[in-house]
Amino acid sequence: MQRASFAITSWQEITALGGAYALQAILVGLGLYFLFPQRSWRLHTLWGRQRDRYVGWGLAQIGAVFFAWMVLDTVLVLIADMLGKRSQEDAATQIYVTAVAMPVRLLVSLWIIWRLGEVGPAQIGLHGYRWRQQLWIGYIHWLWVTPCVFLVHQGALLLNDWLGTPATPHPIEKILHGPMAWWQVLVVAWVVLIGAPVWEEFFFRGLLQPWLGRYPLVGDLVLLGHLVLLTGQAWERNSAWSVMLIPAIGLGYIAFDRLGKKRLAHPWQARAIYATSLLFATAHADIWPTPVPIFVLSLALGWLRYRTQSLLASMVLHSLFNLTSLLAAFLRC
Repeated sequence: MQRASFAITSWQEITALGGAYALQAILVGLGLYFLFPQRSWRLHTLWGRQRDRYVGWGLAQIGAVFFAWMVLDTVLVLIADMLGKRSQEDAATQIYVTAVAMPVRLLVSLWIIWRLGEVGPAQIGLHGYRWRQQLWIGYIHWLWVTPCVFLVHQGALLLNDWLGTPATPHPIEKILHGPMAWWQVLVVAWVVLIGAPVWEEFFFRGLLQPWLGRYPLVGDLVLLGHLVLLTGQAWERNSAWSVMLIPAIGLGYIAFDRLGKKRLAHPWQARAIYATSLLFATAHADIWPTPVPIFVLSLALGWLRYRTQSLLASMVLHSLFNLTSLLAAFLRC
């Protein structure tokens, strides 16, 4: 049976993950401390006043961005298939297409949003306000979020094995297990550390989450859609995972909504964070059981986006988390 990335099956994997986390924590922490020795590193100066930015885009802009995303990736895959005679299922093709597509997606998306609604990057969260504090916020939250997410991942892997469900390796994991040229290492690093964090935070936390916060009923429909889909899978495929996830997702939505009413200045944003996390996890559904821990990570990313009204802190957390995963994978190879 194939196992997904970071499954703890030996002391080598345990030490690889722990070593990657410890090394990264020390080096990144020291780097931030010496590069930004001002007051920005003090905890009581990190958080500014809670802000709420106007959401000037709607479903038309989001739909246009998503359509452009799908069309661009499809065209690039076809080009790669013609030039390299590779299939869409080939791991290397997926990574190379992603490396080229991500910056193009971002530029095209910014142009679409501006043309359709005159929405600038700052409204979406792409700005440099309090950027030093944002770097520290992302790093500090990475310190505690990463162990929690990996623990959830290990629990999901153990449950997956117990249920007898085959785990799906990530395309990058497939590439790392084979011979790699130096330029391939740079491509993987670009995708994992910059491309994926920037694009995914832009689309999910920059566009979707604020819009869902403006229309909480849509977030409820997202939840309902997931429950219906899982119910169909449980009925058709007799999926044990679907049976367990139905009550977990429903009860989690209620609990998160109640927590938001107590803790958030804008309580309805809790439903937007939860619904966005469901969509974000679903986007990774082809790498099972990765969506389970990814959902937990997304809750933290969504809260950072809401609290800071910026994408920088969530991008930093996302990038550092991916770096930990990549370092652990390299140490195991």
